[in-house]
Amino acid sequence: MIKITLVNLKGPLKQAFCEVFESHSMPKEEIWANRESFELESLVADVEDPDFWKTVQSDCFISRGYSYLCLSNMHLDIPVVEPPFFIFDAINAMQECKRLYPDKKIAMIASRRSLFGTQDVARLLGLDIHFYYVPIQAHLVESEKCIRCAIADGCEVIVAGAQIIEQVPFSPDLKCVIITVCEESVYNALTEAKRLAIIYRHEREQSQNIQTILDAVHDGILAVNQEHRVLICNQIAAQHLGLKKESLAGQDIRDLSRIQPFAELLSSGTAASGSLLDFRGKTFAVNKADSVLDGRCIGSILTFRDITEVQELERKIRNKIKQEGHLAKHTFDDI
Repeated sequence: MIKITLVNLKGPLKQAFCEVFESHSMPKEEIWANRESFELESLVADVEDPDFWKTVQSDCFISRGYSYLCLSNMHLDIPVVEPPFFIFDAINAMQECKRLYPDKKIAMIASRRSLFGTQDVARLLGLDIHFYYVPIQAHLVESEKCIRCAIADGCEVIVAGAQIIEQVPFSPDLKCVIITVCEESVYNALTEAKRLAIIYRHEREQSQNIQTILDAVHDGILAVNQEHRVLICNQIAAQHLGLKKESLAGQDIRDLSRIQPFAELLSSGTAASGSLLDFRGKTFAVNKADSVLDGRCIGSILTFRDITEVQELERKIRNKIKQEGHLAKHTFDDI
């Protein structure tokens, strides 16, 4: 089951996603996508805590505004989708204000990109709307300031997204209208989220299969990309290096002074075959190869094994052969 997670989507927007999800299906031409099963969950949490989000199990996030920006900037492996904003969403909210509160002073609060073009529409509808722009990078703090400014300016109706509306102080004289997202936007977001979630799940499965193969190999394997950052480290390599393979991923090999001999060999521009390398009281037989694409080196890989293990393996093989009677029956004297 492929999991899609709504992050900090509340009120009518969350309800819209849940309703559309029940009847949503991928385009017919995407037969590969229609074979998958999906589940939708909702999660409300602090998007400024990267350690928490690294523990969340999901195949794709759907979020908006500040939450979308934070999740995208965390550089998580999990893809993030933002429902596209249509000006019709703002128009619908303004028409709702005109119907319910035709004589009241209205404040519309959102990011500048969300309100692009809405001032012209407000003039056409003959609405007295005051626009307050919230920088998306400082969403919560700035939206509180905008709310206070709107109230101080005498606005009687606040029009905004659900997260901003939650911050509006309760007052019987202050009305609120939530800017909802149209069904088309929700449908498109779910389609994109499913597509990215399938790709992400397949990449994870392929990566896990490769990692399992690498961990089953008796040689240590350590690979870096062209920026000298660790791409691959199997379990045997991590044991020999005295490090956890999870802590090595993405590290610049040149900054890892604890494994300097291996780092120097990987950072060098020369290949190596059958080299001997001393490390932590052991001697390793090391091979190095460069990965080349279109005549350009895009990374390097080391394979290495403790030579005492090789010698021990040879000894066991000789003893086994001897025990099974695989001994020479003739000598040179018989020639």
